[in-house]
Amino acid sequence: MNEAQIERWNGSESDHWFENADRYDAQLAPFLAAVLETARIDGDAVLDVGCGCGALSLAVAPAAALVTGLDISAPLLSVARDRLASSGLGNVEFVQGDAQVWPTEADSDAARGQFNIMVSRFGLMFFDDPVRAFTNLRSNLRSGGRTVFACWQDLGQQQWLLEPMVAAAPFLPPAPPAPPAGPGMFALADPATVESVLTRCGFGSVELADCSTSLSPGGPGTVDDAVEFFASTGIARSLLDPAPPDARAAAIDAVTTLFTERHDGTGVNMGSAAWIVSATAA
Repeated sequence: MNEAQIERWNGSESDHWFENADRYDAQLAPFLAAVLETARIDGDAVLDVGCGCGALSLAVAPAAALVTGLDISAPLLSVARDRLASSGLGNVEFVQGDAQVWPTEADSDAARGQFNIMVSRFGLMFFDDPVRAFTNLRSNLRSGGRTVFACWQDLGQQQWLLEPMVAAAPFLPPAPPAPPAGPGMFALADPATVESVLTRCGFGSVELADCSTSLSPGGPGTVDDAVEFFASTGIARSLLDPAPPDARAAAIDAVTTLFTERHDGTGVNMGSAAWIVSATAA
């Protein structure tokens, strides 16, 4: 079991997503659209891994036979189920489970090999054992089934994240050292790593398509909206919270100046980049 991530996503890490689900969906809308376009759902049985608050599951449902959204976070799944209840859709279920081992014997209603396609929007970068996880996920696909998922490219390609951090840095204590390679936002940033893991786990025809696009932190809105959203994310809090009040205020002012320069009248728009990965179960 992926114990560290289970604890993380049922605790403080889930709070910001739970409280800002609609804003995250607006921010990530271009990548959801790219997954949908690549997946070409047509009457398929779909497994959405790391489904979070359910945006992708609900988006694929009209074209799918059935959709199972899988996530380890009870708080985020509560949002997904509330959304489902008001959607009118009857072919979606949300299940709490660890993708590294799901379904277990306790998941009596889940059958291995029942899905035609596995999709994910930034939900597959958090495995402490990626080979075990993707091998298990492969076992949930029928022979010839497909996977299509979005994962972030490296930090250097994320203008929306890197530039406000750089703007704030002169006013803040030194950032903590970067953690060693492991579960996290950029765990699948390296194309060679993605291809190696998927190939080892029984996937073939691995392709990574560049999806570089403008991203608005927190979605469309005012400069103040974007600053408030950014400052309340886990990454920003790790930098801002240790700072004295005057230093924190100066850092926020620097981010506000940057976001004001990048506001186009609709939102703060900055560069971002993900991979849209597709592969076939051998």
